[in-house]
Amino acid sequence: MTRYHQPLTQDFFDRQWRKAPALFRAAVDSELLFREWPAHFSAWCRPPAQARLFLRTESTRTGSAQAYRLSDPADAPELFDCYADEPLTILLNDVQNVAADVHALRSSLGVGRTWRYDDIVATLSKVDSGIGYHAGHEDSVIVQLSGKRLWRLWPPAVVPEIYRWVLLGYPLKPSEPLTKPGTAPLFECTLEAGDILYIPPLFPHEGVTLEQSVSLSIGWAGISVFRLLLSMFGEFPPLAMEVALNHPEAFFALLDDPPCEAPSASEAMFESIRDRLELLGRAGPSADDVRQFLGALFCGARQLRR
Repeated sequence: MTRYHQPLTQDFFDRQWRKAPALFRAAVDSELLFREWPAHFSAWCRPPAQARLFLRTESTRTGSAQAYRLSDPADAPELFDCYADEPLTILLNDVQNVAADVHALRSSLGVGRTWRYDDIVATLSKVDSGIGYHAGHEDSVIVQLSGKRLWRLWPPAVVPEIYRWVLLGYPLKPSEPLTKPGTAPLFECTLEAGDILYIPPLFPHEGVTLEQSVSLSIGWAGISVFRLLLSMFGEFPPLAMEVALNHPEAFFALLDDPPCEAPSASEAMFESIRDRLELLGRAGPSADDVRQFLGALFCGARQLRR
């Protein structure tokens, strides 16, 4: 059986969801904790999961961990063994599509918000490896399945605004990579098997493996008005894009979830973005079309574009 000891509490959502990191010790009661790793990880290395290999070079230049996408995820275990002395990390995207117990674990957390489901990433990493300092748009729940990893998190304010916009769809990317600040981290912890770490969206972070490690990153996608409308359009109309680029703080900012007490979550979301739709005017969709899309999204009939 795969489950969390108990669903995340309302107190957690009131105090820390989207506000601050949260650490839960010995939180997972799962058969996954007793698997033979990395052999069990190898069983996940098959389509439709997608594999990337990261070679950590942080010791020479911050933010320089090198990534390589593998055409066949089945090659990942052999590469992991071949580079025995290298600080190597294998990331598997969409692992929920090849592992039913992983899918069940996500459901048991009690987060809900299924309309924001992102993929689940499984990570197999060697000592001193990681994917480097980075930030994400999603709410992330890190579940440590074996080994130990050190995590450091910084506040969103250390990330320049344009990078935060990029995470939420802004198409004009900066010429320089995001670099780690010289300030001390806001939060630091070491995860051991069974522990859970919640990382809010836009909080930059890094994880470094202390002992060969297998972990899961369960994500709930961060949404902006741009990403919502892109999911509607499929391709953003040029006139609408011009308006969005002229108002990046309006179209590439993180949207809040509708309040739990809202009688209609889709209508509450519509009201929260109505002013942005008015900015678009005739370049954007009609109010009826947006309402129809949001209704389908919240009932599971439509999905956000990834």
